[in-house]
Amino acid sequence: MDEVLAQFDDGQLLAGIDAAVDALTDDRLRLPSDRERLALLLASVRVVSRLQVWQQRLAAQIEASEAAWREHGTSATSWLAEAARLTPREARRMIRCGEGLERFPTVAEAAERGDVLASQAE
Repeated sequence: MDEVLAQFDDGQLLAGIDAAVDALTDDRLRLPSDRERLALLLASVRVVSRLQVWQQRLAAQIEASEAAWREHGTSATSWLAEAARLTPREARRMIRCGEGLERFPTVAEAAERGDVLASQAE
């Protein structure tokens, strides 16, 4: 699977994730047992957290590289708040969490694998 996905860039992979989320509708949910539905919920928590960790690390990299300043003449926090319709506090938190992950690679690796949640890695 990794070899197949390696041919796609990050934007294409993210578009695939977005399309997969579109396919996850209530009318598709055909799990017969409570146990299966509970397992699906746990799996979704893990997937969302792993994506959040990726997002936080990307935000920290953008902050460190000053990409928002070069492209838009503003800080990463200000750009992210405006572009993603976040509060400045939410945008700064995302960046700060990513910076923390960069400082603690063991925690970052565990969060990337889904062994700990993004909220636990903060």
